Amino acid sequence: MLSFNTEDIRTAARDVSGMFRTLAFVFLIPLPVTVYYALVKNCTAQMTAQQTADLAMLIASRSIIFLAPAVISYLIYSMLKTIPPQASTKAKHVVISVSIIWLAISLIGALPYLLSGAMSPVDSFFESMSGWSTTGLTMIRNLEETPKDLLFYRSLTQWLGGLGIVFIALTIFMRKGSTAMVYYSSEKGDRRIKPSVRGTVIEIWKIYAVYTLLCMILLYVAGMGFFDALNHSFTALSTGGFSTHDASMAFFQDRPLVAPVIMLFMLVGSISFFVHFRLFELAPRSLFENIEFRYMAAIILLATFTLTVLIPLQDASQMLKAPLEAAFQCISAITTTGYSTTAIDKWSELSQMILILLMYVGGFYGSTAGGIKILRLIVIASVIIYSLRKMMLPKTAILRLKIGANPIDEEEVFNVLGFSMAYLGILVLGTMFLLTEFSAIQALFISASALGNAGLNNVPKEQWFAISDASKLVITGLMWVGRLEVLPVLILIASLFTKRRGA
Repeated sequence: MLSFNTEDIRTAARDVSGMFRTLAFVFLIPLPVTVYYALVKNCTAQMTAQQTADLAMLIASRSIIFLAPAVISYLIYSMLKTIPPQASTKAKHVVISVSIIWLAISLIGALPYLLSGAMSPVDSFFESMSGWSTTGLTMIRNLEETPKDLLFYRSLTQWLGGLGIVFIALTIFMRKGSTAMVYYSSEKGDRRIKPSVRGTVIEIWKIYAVYTLLCMILLYVAGMGFFDALNHSFTALSTGGFSTHDASMAFFQDRPLVAPVIMLFMLVGSISFFVHFRLFELAPRSLFENIEFRYMAAIILLATFTLTVLIPLQDASQMLKAPLEAAFQCISAITTTGYSTTAIDKWSELSQMILILLMYVGGFYGSTAGGIKILRLIVIASVIIYSLRKMMLPKTAILRLKIGANPIDEEEVFNVLGFSMAYLGILVLGTMFLLTEFSAIQALFISASALGNAGLNNVPKEQWFAISDASKLVITGLMWVGRLEVLPVLILIASLFTKRRGA
């Protein structure tokens, strides 16, 4: 007989308490933006005492939307740190902690949207999960009229969410013996980016900050205003895809240098931080020798060529634009960023299927990108090739399953195949549920976009904003499951129940 089990949850809750203390300070970051734009919009050279008092009241009332979740986060921290763990911390508790953190942060992170009066509770939770999971699907109807501090906050959630998943991938999920650890440790000794977790975290912060600043400067030079450049540097590098404009990158089509800069930093965000660390050590060959990079380059080139042929052209003048448009959408899909330069719902179903496959694949392991990751795709391809060779060669032939020169053990093959099957199973379930509101290609596309944390959308605007709360919650769940790569969420659910002895 099954019973509710709290032991694992209580142990994990004690471990996540410190995260809520950090989160409390994160919610205070947008406050200077609130004050600045309130002053810019309402402050005049000669203000009466009443106008000054009204402005102070406006700033105070607006600040509540960020102060409230900050206070709540700190109270949760104060409560959780007093809970004694019920057992020694094990690997499963770490995984459970990660699942709880991402769900709790998204719930608390919904408060700024809700308290601002801009969104319903379900829409607020959807937007928050889309931000923290770096997905990029949105329920905000008019971004141009959305307050600047809320836009900044939503971009900040993606920037921090992207950084968070890199920390988790490189310091927690990259266990000894995994494909990623075997491959990347073989490139430069048996070590991580730095010998200690603390050193790894500090190094990632440095790299992430440098790339963010560089992206912002280049976007500003390319023609974006400062606010747009800041926000898009956050959401490009995190492969999140939130924009400050409803038209996404199409808004900047009169500034031709913007798209190439965005494409570059979408790729930067999708590359493993192991590779970035090597690049910062002035070892550029490490990128071109990397097997994930070679696979990604080949996939992008093939998909771009195919989409260039398939993209519908209104007139001959668009022929020169088609390759750039195809390349942009391919990079946006495989890096799971989700920016768009065109209306994807106008594309053929075959073109949309190509984007679905790219979102399924995703970026490098140890990057901010979603999807199953290219390294896992390589393992699957290697297993298929291995099986074919086994069938063609004599039974006495001895073959080793390898990625390049690195052998893959049987247990890791089962892990990769198990993960891939679980991923596909959840994708199918999500698609089946969404068939109640969407066509087959729309349901599959949105499910792949949410589960892969991509954010591309092939649903016309009016139909998208009319979907039910139930569908929004399903999509939100897919974003959560996909960001944590499926298995941690399954472990969390399994840990809630245990068989009673003797049952």
